[in-house]
Amino acid sequence: PLIPDVSVTIDLPASAPAGSTVLATVTYTNVGSGSASNVVGTTTLSSGQIVPVQNLGSLAPGQSTVTTVIVTVPASGTLLGTATVATSTPEITLTNNTSSDSLVPSLTDVSTTVALPANAQVGTTVTGTITFTNTTGVATTITATISINGVPTLVSVFVPANSSAVVTVSVPVTTQGASLSANVGTSSVPDANAANKAATSTLVTPITDVSV
Repeated sequence: PLIPDVSVTIDLPASAPAGSTVLATVTYTNVGSGSASNVVGTTTLSSGQIVPVQNLGSLAPGQSTVTTVIVTVPASGTLLGTATVATSTPEITLTNNTSSDSLVPSLTDVSTTVALPANAQVGTTVTGTITFTNTTGVATTITATISINGVPTLVSVFVPANSSAVVTVSVPVTTQGASLSANVGTSSVPDANAANKAATSTLVTPITDVSV
């Protein structure tokens, strides 16, 4: 007798930046010798994202159909995608009616360093340097608070993958010296390390020019 055998496979990228969207590819195939009627495909995601049921109609022997699902990558934890297929026509086997694949979110890690000269003349302005270093292969855009002598300013900085972004600022030197600090607030890609986001530098030796 000619008996159908519907199968399914699901393919996800191995990894992708947390918060991004990727495509899951689901392939339905009739590997049997008979036609399969009323074929229905279902995809579930461990993140809880709802995926509409696929009503695929009939599949002739050897026929395949491919669907794609737009998947939002979670902020953490492995994402598991599971696809199933069913038909109203009796099959040879049900062992190939389910397929799974997984995706691991890739995170970023941006550290902060701040530098000021060791000393400078009172009343002058020195250049302060803030360096944001990304040690991962995932680019991100951060928001950071930069405080010059205690006065905060919010900035947005793009930090490339496996690279650094440098911000320079002008810092007035007072009789109390000068201070510069930076603190990363948010990141367009979730950050894996909260411990290296803030840095401070202080010019502790203001020089006063006294003439006689």
